[in-house]
Amino acid sequence: MENCYNSSHNKTRKKTTNPSSYRPICLLTTLSKIAEAIILNRIEDTIDIQLIPYQFGFRKNLSTVQQLLRITEFVREGMDEGWDTGAVFLDIAKVFDRVWTDGLLYKLIVLRIPGSIIRLVATYLRGRRFSIRVGSNLPSERAIAAGLVQGSKVGRKFFNIYINDIPSSRNCQTRLCLFADDTAVMSTGASNNITNELNSYLDLLGRKSKLSLSNKLLLYKSLVRPVMSYASPVWGAAAKSHLIKLESAQNITARQITNSPWFIRNRYVAKELKLKSMKEYFKKLSTNFFNKIENSINPAVQDIPKYDPSHPKKKRRPRTLLLSD
Repeated sequence: MENCYNSSHNKTRKKTTNPSSYRPICLLTTLSKIAEAIILNRIEDTIDIQLIPYQFGFRKNLSTVQQLLRITEFVREGMDEGWDTGAVFLDIAKVFDRVWTDGLLYKLIVLRIPGSIIRLVATYLRGRRFSIRVGSNLPSERAIAAGLVQGSKVGRKFFNIYINDIPSSRNCQTRLCLFADDTAVMSTGASNNITNELNSYLDLLGRKSKLSLSNKLLLYKSLVRPVMSYASPVWGAAAKSHLIKLESAQNITARQITNSPWFIRNRYVAKELKLKSMKEYFKKLSTNFFNKIENSINPAVQDIPKYDPSHPKKKRRPRTLLLSD
């Protein structure tokens, strides 16, 4: 559905000679714009009533001026009552480029968007590719693993959905003020309490979050590990040197989840969390995947070569993941 013609835009105060100073701008074709308008018309009302009220970006009848008024009045009201107001301003670098596609689709499901729309959005977001022309040189295309289309109306709405689960403040003194990816966290009260309140909110957001162990593990299993294991039934039989890197990444995450000291071995941390090794997890995924392959009635799938994975010459082929250790 998408056919983009990419130009580039240099952000202000960035070095013009540094490639990272530029970002692509996607110019949609007329047909794509019409398709986006149709999608947006079908989902906008359903989405808006479920978005957090603190988000003023890309929403009907809300603007930066209204958010600025809200911030100003809270500050002035606090001053009139003899209170101080402190604020932390958050800005995520290249935020639109960091949106995880599968995570966004999951959040659309949570918002109960019709399945037909979600499937259409999935085809719109997945399988995108890009290439950069330098002079007359045009290298081969590369896949885009994450991100939303810059300059897209529906992309802005999807971004609001993606960050809609940002933690809300737990007290009436601390307030969130958002406009798209710009976030201000404000706290009003006695000067000696403001810093504590702001730090408390940020610790909910940071690596040392006070989330329960089970919730941290759930986040890893549902958000991080699926990315690390995507398509592993195909590449999971790669050389051990490559797989060790993924095992190491999981070990680091497990230690962060549990705040384990350096002297506790990784295998004990994994055992405590009942966390399968990446190799074991890949084997489980591969077993389910190849069972579906065997039961497929699609002629093209049925035509995929079959072989004995225990044969020495087949040791780097995908089906070797099915072998017993």
